[in-house]
Amino acid sequence: EKRVGIEHTDYHNDAEPGTTSPVTWYREFWRKVQDSLVCQLRHRPHLTCILVGVRLRTVPPKREDSKKWAKQLATEIVEFVEADQRYEQQRTWRNPHDFAEQMAMLKLVEYIAIRPTVSYRVDEVRFFWGCWNDKAGNIGLDLKFIEMAIANKNKKADNYKWTNADGTDLDEKWLLIAAGGDGISTGAGPLTRGEEWATPQMVKLCRESPFDRIIFWEWSSGWYKWIKPDQPATQYRDTGNDGSLLLEKLSEQAET
Repeated sequence: EKRVGIEHTDYHNDAEPGTTSPVTWYREFWRKVQDSLVCQLRHRPHLTCILVGVRLRTVPPKREDSKKWAKQLATEIVEFVEADQRYEQQRTWRNPHDFAEQMAMLKLVEYIAIRPTVSYRVDEVRFFWGCWNDKAGNIGLDLKFIEMAIANKNKKADNYKWTNADGTDLDEKWLLIAAGGDGISTGAGPLTRGEEWATPQMVKLCRESPFDRIIFWEWSSGWYKWIKPDQPATQYRDTGNDGSLLLEKLSEQAET
C-alpha cells in the first residue's frame, strides 16, 4: 500500500499563481446581480422565455455598498429589456446607456443581447440571464501558466506537512494542477495531441522539483497528463464528472 500526499492548485490562464484572476471579481459581482434578478423576474413571467446575455465593461471596486450597486444594475437591466417589448426577436444593444441615459448603472455594461427560446433549461430554471465575462471567451492551454504553477509550488513544497497521521513520512509527494473549467480563465480546452510539453523550462522545473509526480487535469474535457514522469496525455470518459475515474486511473498508473 502506497501512501501519497497530494498538493492541489488551480490552473488559470490569465493570472500568475498566488495572484487573483481578473475574472474573479466579475464573477462575484454578477452573483450579487443574479440574487436581485431572481427576486425581480419572479414577478415577470413574460421575461422567463428569453435568454439574456450581459457583458460588463467594468465592475465597481470591492466595497461594502457593492451589493447596493448590483441591485441597482439588476433593476436597470430588467427595465431596459422590458421597455423594448420585442421579446420574440433576437436583439443586441451595444452601449445600452446611450439608449437610456437616465439609467446610470448601465455605464458598466458593454452590451446586452436577448434571444427568445423555449429551451428545457429555461423551463427548468425559469429564466437564464447570464454574464458573459466569465462564461465565454478564448479558453486554451498555455504552458507558461503551468510552468508558473510548478515553479510557485516548488518553492513552497518544503513548508507543507508531508507525513502520515502517525508521523511517518509519506511514500510520495504529488502536485495536481487542475483546470476546472468554471470560467474563461480556468479551462484548457480539449486535448490536442500536437502540444509539446517537454519545453526546456518544463524539463528543468520537473528535474528540480521536490514532487515525485506532477499531473495536469482538464476536468471539463476529461483528459489528464503526467508531466513528471513525462507520459502522453490521456483522454478518458467520466460520466459522473466527479473525478473518481481519474483517481482510479492515476492510482493504476502510479503502480508502474
